Amino acid sequence: GCGFAGRAQAGQLSMDAGSATPPTEERRQLLRGIAGAGAVLAWPALTQAAESRPADPRPVESGGSAADTSAMEPLDLSYAGYLISGVGATPLASARLQATQQGDRYQIELRVESFLADLTYKSRGLIGETGLKPLEYQEMRKVAFRREREKSALYIHTDDVARQNTRVGQQLYVPDGAQDRLSLILQVIWMARRNPGLLVNDVELSLPFARVDNVTESRWHVRGPERMQRAETDQPATLSSQHGFRITRVADAKDTVDVAFWLSAQQPRRPLVLQFSEKGRSLRFVHDSV
Repeated sequence: GCGFAGRAQAGQLSMDAGSATPPTEERRQLLRGIAGAGAVLAWPALTQAAESRPADPRPVESGGSAADTSAMEPLDLSYAGYLISGVGATPLASARLQATQQGDRYQIELRVESFLADLTYKSRGLIGETGLKPLEYQEMRKVAFRREREKSALYIHTDDVARQNTRVGQQLYVPDGAQDRLSLILQVIWMARRNPGLLVNDVELSLPFARVDNVTESRWHVRGPERMQRAETDQPATLSSQHGFRITRVADAKDTVDVAFWLSAQQPRRPLVLQFSEKGRSLRFVHDSV
């Protein structure tokens, strides 16, 4: 689990990101929260699951060209990050998500900056008629006065079940169709653009999700469209005029963190809110338009 604030005292958190550095233990907890921001992008591309009303993952025939089939939605979005708790919203970080495509290659980068740490996540791979195929994933973390830490994996896609979920050196063998933390969000948008029926209320979806050292099955529940909020409170002032589809991870017994994100209801689809929660507190990244 991210444990970003579950053990910190929310009442001691400053509402001013430029205030004095928190005490050592509290600083550790907030740092874990910032590091967990990448986990909020751990969203599988969406296909049919057995429970709830099923979604048909097949693309809708649109009569478009082959180039349209393999095109990825470019992104360049900035977010403000808040720690949401019973005492309100604490400004904690900022983030920028960028995605580009050149030919059959894509690159996605997420940068998170805070007064505690700077984090960078990168995904590179191929894109074709079935969407994104991640080949390389990196996580970099820089804390003041410490050496930069890096974790990475090279994904080998295989239909050999015996080799799946095994790592040899830098290589991790994953099932065909697996996505990493960053490619997932673009794959969801790619699929929803070709099959609008993928994003409808009360659908449950699942697909393998690849990390640095393992790959697991994840399940997700779709709700909406609904009005989005800068902070999930009872205050009407936090409601946005924007509507979006909430996609929430279906937790199992091992999960301690609830993960959710909101895609804009209108085309082009954009990830406007990113959130993960634990023990009554949430780390929430919100786009300026919300």
